[in-house]
Amino acid sequence: MASSTVQEGACATIGGDEFAVIQVARSQPAATEAPISRIFKMASAPSDEGVAIKLSIGVALSEPGQTGDEFHELADLALYRAKADGRSTARIYNKHLKDEESRRALLERDLEKAVFATEFRLAFQPIADAISLKIVAYGRALPSDVRSRS
Repeated sequence: MASSTVQEGACATIGGDEFAVIQVARSQPAATEAPISRIFKMASAPSDEGVAIKLSIGVALSEPGQTGDEFHELADLALYRAKADGRSTARIYNKHLKDEESRRALLERDLEKAVFATEFRLAFQPIADAISLKIVAYGRALPSDVRSRS
């Protein structure tokens, strides 16, 4: 993979199925498009076993004073967004991804607290036939006393 993705930079395995591509280029983010295209092209080529490879790519652009851990976290956020948007997708980190992740984490914490505080209650709502007004089914609802944040 390294030889086909980056002319000036490096490629390394981070984990079982995660790789890092480090590219040195002045014209970012435009310079990331060529390696991304090459990676997708390489992955879409049929393998000897006929296995289709689907992948997601998360890209982060380094900032002055940024630690390696911070940089990795931003790349992860972009990767999670790419995975959420569907396979064979690449996303470049931007501030909105961090804001979305903060809101998602806050909602997750609020929901977890609500579950443990038993603030949810299961309710069944009758569904009636519009002409006969006879109940034909029941819908489920999970109302909560949790206040939504704005």
